[in-house]
Amino acid sequence: MFILRDLRPPVRNHSPAPLRVNNLSGVLCQNSAMGILGLLIPVSIGLGLLGLAAFLWALRSGQFEDLEGDQARILFDEKDAPED
Repeated sequence: MFILRDLRPPVRNHSPAPLRVNNLSGVLCQNSAMGILGLLIPVSIGLGLLGLAAFLWALRSGQFEDLEGDQARILFDEKDAPED
C-alpha cells in the first residue's frame, strides 16, 4: 500500500519521523525497506531450519546407508541387473 504525500513543502523541524505500521509484517518502522527485512530475515531463518530438519531426518532414517549399491545400480538396466 502506497502512502500518498501532499504537495506542501516539508516542515523544517528537527523532530524524528513518526513511526508507522508496515502492512506486510506488522513491525513499527521508519522505512519500508527496513520493514521488509523484518519479515524476510525470520522467513529465511525458518526455511534454513526446515532444510536442516529435513537433512537430519534423512540422515537418521538411513537414506545415506548404501552409497556403493546406488553407484552400481545406476549402471545396469532392470533386465540386466545381477541376481542377488
